Amino acid sequence: MLSNKKNYYLVYTLCFQILFIAMFWKFIFSGYSFISTEDPEAQHYIALVYWGQYLRSLFFSFMSGNFSIPLWDFNIGYGADILSALHYYIIGDPLALLSFFVPLKYSQFLFSLLIFLRLYLAGLAFSLYSFKMKAQGFPVLLGSLIYISCSFILYSVFTQPFFLNPLIYLPLLFIGAENIFEGKSPIFFITMVFISLASNFYFFYMLSIFIFVYFFIRQARRSGECPAFLYFFKFTGYYLTGFLCACFIFIPNLFSLMSAVRKQAQFSLDWLYPLKFYPEFLYSFITVIAPSNWTALGYCAVSLIVIAALFIKRGVQIKIKALFIIFLCLLAFPPAGQFFNGFSYVSNRWVFAFSFFVSFITVLNLQKIISLGAREIKIISALCALYLLCAVIFADFRAAQIIIPGIILLCFSLFAFLCSAKKISVEKTYMVFILLLFINAGVNSFFVYDEDYVSKKLKYWGQPTDMILKSPIKEIKNDEKSAFSRYEKQDFEEDRYPNIAAALHIKGISFYFSLANPYIFKFLSEMDYFETTDYLYLGLDERTMLDSLFNVGHFITERRNSIYAPFGFEASKSYEKFNGGLRVLYNIYENKKFIPFGYVYKKFINRQEYEKLTSLQKQQALMQAAALDIKDEAFDKSFAPLEVKGADLDFVERGIDYQMKNQPHLIKFEGNSISVSTPNAFASLFFKGLKNSETYIRFQNLSYKNENEKNTKIQIVITSSESAKAKVLKVIDFITPDYFWYVGKNDYMVNAGYSADFKEEIVLRFEKDGVFKYDKIEIISLPMENYEKQATALRQTTLQNVKVSANEINAEISLKENGILCLSIPYSKGWKAWVDGKEQDLIRVNTAMTGLLLKKGFFKITLKYTSPGLKIGIALSCFGFAIFAFLFFISKRRKMRFF
Repeated sequence: MLSNKKNYYLVYTLCFQILFIAMFWKFIFSGYSFISTEDPEAQHYIALVYWGQYLRSLFFSFMSGNFSIPLWDFNIGYGADILSALHYYIIGDPLALLSFFVPLKYSQFLFSLLIFLRLYLAGLAFSLYSFKMKAQGFPVLLGSLIYISCSFILYSVFTQPFFLNPLIYLPLLFIGAENIFEGKSPIFFITMVFISLASNFYFFYMLSIFIFVYFFIRQARRSGECPAFLYFFKFTGYYLTGFLCACFIFIPNLFSLMSAVRKQAQFSLDWLYPLKFYPEFLYSFITVIAPSNWTALGYCAVSLIVIAALFIKRGVQIKIKALFIIFLCLLAFPPAGQFFNGFSYVSNRWVFAFSFFVSFITVLNLQKIISLGAREIKIISALCALYLLCAVIFADFRAAQIIIPGIILLCFSLFAFLCSAKKISVEKTYMVFILLLFINAGVNSFFVYDEDYVSKKLKYWGQPTDMILKSPIKEIKNDEKSAFSRYEKQDFEEDRYPNIAAALHIKGISFYFSLANPYIFKFLSEMDYFETTDYLYLGLDERTMLDSLFNVGHFITERRNSIYAPFGFEASKSYEKFNGGLRVLYNIYENKKFIPFGYVYKKFINRQEYEKLTSLQKQQALMQAAALDIKDEAFDKSFAPLEVKGADLDFVERGIDYQMKNQPHLIKFEGNSISVSTPNAFASLFFKGLKNSETYIRFQNLSYKNENEKNTKIQIVITSSESAKAKVLKVIDFITPDYFWYVGKNDYMVNAGYSADFKEEIVLRFEKDGVFKYDKIEIISLPMENYEKQATALRQTTLQNVKVSANEINAEISLKENGILCLSIPYSKGWKAWVDGKEQDLIRVNTAMTGLLLKKGFFKITLKYTSPGLKIGIALSCFGFAIFAFLFFISKRRKMRFF
């Protein structure tokens, strides 16, 4: 029946739909979407919406005769390179081009459709490869379904949906390699290398490893006239041709990756996983138990029988057995996980390739298990029974999610026995196997997506889209203060959308994408900002001075949380939204001391002096003088205004004495340490702050120790109470040095809020037990007495007639004396400046921003942006496409062997 390819694809399509329902029936029939509250909601969904808007905007721009391609967007964080911010998620993925046809209100359906298509195409690609390798019928069908129902799939769909793409590309790359081995055209292989790299450089690294592993394995089995070294040289040449073609995307991302803070993070490495990893690892082969570090296997139980049968038979497929053992060893040791993850933290995301290998072993050997002898059947049945017995005996693993797959395993072995004993036909056995696979997949899905997961992490249809379309943030669009004004928001429901400003085309100060501008994180670290990662920041902690320096013109919060509004912000309008049937009121506040984009400093402080200041002094200093590195090659003292020392600046913060009151049986203070004996214990700090002030709590050199809590993130919840109904609540996500993204940050400072009256209490709640050590815990009041005159001074001279277009800013300015023009553009070497038509070097100002040194006079200023590395990438891609065109031409003009 399935020997006919047309019949096969019809049956595969039908089986895939049944399998999809078996895996995701909870969502299909319960009204839940495929967008979870984790990264898909905050990153992937927003990226898909943005990409569709971008493509449509580009199309209509081209149709109107404007062929400029936007490379920078001020609506992504503080402003970011579009390509480097979004490539990891969406740019380069061929399927994502469908977003061009789908407006925002239907984008949620497209998001789900793309998951469906990726899984379907992954199974289809596996089928094509299996047919290429002369496999037939039902084994191919079963192997394809195993490939797309493993635990890696189940965990990826609702956490990182683009992780499904390499499952499509790997079999197709192998098909391209086989074409080359057969002396056929390399065009398909080159095309797949190009698509794989253009789609995602992260997984392309892993794919490249397996491409060359595959080459050496297959090359070792061939014989021909072409010498091995020449064979490798040509194969590598075809690979590099595809690589070069994708350089216009890859090189700009490489530049961004090399400067990223997370690239510089130091990761600890153990030679072994914790002891509990290994028994879980053994059970994970046919269950949804995933020990850690993305070691998600969970294959259909028949795969275990096939592999057991393979190893029982002596002297057959020795290389495949050896490769299987090597793969298992690589999964069992952390250094392998670090290698496959680009020498970053330990992660076994490369298991998609192991899934391919296991599935293909099943295809090659499925027929053998239905022709096993009595001895082999007895051994396999005994192993299955032993598996179940261990699951029942050992309490740690006595769980339905282990026992039920074990029962399914026995069912597979039973029908294999019946078939080998001629009690049931081969065709019926295959049909039973596929039915059991559907059940197996449904069971595994049931345990992964339990009720707790569904209720806490998934949204009903329509909610993700409504979150954007009905966001109070969009109200700012009708109230812009100037051509350039950002907003800040207090933590409310839209915090799951830190990138929502990009979808709404509004300027914000929240960001959550993997590749981020390193200077923003450096600036926030200097301010002891309580976020601990460079790729996620949700605002400026409602610090009045920082809001002004970054042109924040509006603040949004729920009306009941008006206490969060920074000093100088006054309510200007309200917004009503119904959330789950509940009426929620939001206030939008306007910054009455708003500093427009492009303000001028008349003083500067050298970075060496600046570094001597405390974090709170630094933000005060930046209201009075620009922080510059006078070693900068672009620095010209003839342009510079007055240089000042730290001692010349006005600092008005005051340390406040406090008393601690805690739960004696839960928290113990000893010197500079806090011993917490139970999770969520709390302590109160009593003090008398200053009126008309922001109140801060600062932890200096904070550390944590707990033998049972290594490689961890710990929340320290800080509450400042004004009344029973009004509380400022902030959370420090403190991370230990062994954690994935530890970058040496140990100092944290939190703004407990502005108050016209004095504050009296701050409460600390520790999420986990353990010992917290510190050099100092400070309570600091920062009066606002100097802020207003400092903000007024910075507002006196600003850019005028600001016009922002794709990759370009044009403006005018008039100075009465030399000054430093500070532009709240995250510093990037991609920006170039022209003053009255003459190019002038930009300098880095205030750690994170971009600046120009200007003499007195009237100037027309033009800023233009090009992604760093883009020109080099385009040149390399042109070279690659030229080679590709040549190979394509000769492959069409005459028949020739490419080896």
